[in-house]
Amino acid sequence: MKKENMRNRLTKKVNIVVTVMLALLMIIGIGKIIRANKVIGTYYGTQYQYIAIDGVVYEADYSNDYSSSDRDKLLGKVVFVNDRSYDPMYVWTVKGDPDNEYIYTLWVYDGTFYKRQ
Repeated sequence: MKKENMRNRLTKKVNIVVTVMLALLMIIGIGKIIRANKVIGTYYGTQYQYIAIDGVVYEADYSNDYSSSDRDKLLGKVVFVNDRSYDPMYVWTVKGDPDNEYIYTLWVYDGTFYKRQ
């Protein structure tokens, strides 16, 4: 009888722990989805060479030493200024950039760094 009670208690504890862990994973996942879908600015220009985020303009910069593996935290997405039905660009901060001069964007499959003007 005592062994059965101990097993039942252990099973209940395991079920509670698993349920709490699943709930935390769901909350984290929902937070990431919300952040990824947050529109933080616009992109524009003939070759989409400019991005505006909170009044700060960034220009495409192909002459830096960063690589796509240097992207850090997802900030959100930017949309085309004249037509939001275009594919959005997803924007990340850049590791090793203490002054936050650069951002990294991914547009469909094309990644580009932009420098603050």
